[in-house]
Amino acid sequence: MRVSILSIVSLTLALANFVSGHSDDALHAREYVDDLSLRETNTDVLADISTRDLISELSERLERREEYVDDLSLRETNTDVLADISTRDLISELSERLERRDWGTPHRLLKCPHCHRQFIIPTNLVIHIAEVHSGQTNQPKPVNGGKAGRR
Repeated sequence: MRVSILSIVSLTLALANFVSGHSDDALHAREYVDDLSLRETNTDVLADISTRDLISELSERLERREEYVDDLSLRETNTDVLADISTRDLISELSERLERRDWGTPHRLLKCPHCHRQFIIPTNLVIHIAEVHSGQTNQPKPVNGGKAGRR
């Protein structure tokens, strides 16, 4: 009995098509999406934290991220960088709070006299100058004519 190569190839392709059609990869993907939906953060946990604390936590995380990006030789991950609440959850909570808040009065943006950073809260500017630019003293300058705006 002789079997041609053409019949073996066509039989192999048909079998591969049949197997891929009846695989359960879609079920595994659905289970992964279900796992992601269960990971939602309880808003009760974030409700007890003040907006100022959230902003300071975000600024600390962004500064750590900038330090990590600036130093490309840094390859170690610190366990203190990882926290129970992710940065994405903090940002979403802040955006919800900012939408609920009345921003009718213009806020005065303060610019660091030594770098490009801008601050709304004067104490954050003072802390920034003390930590980053120790030894240099200048008065903070308002930006955008004293009105808040987006960059």
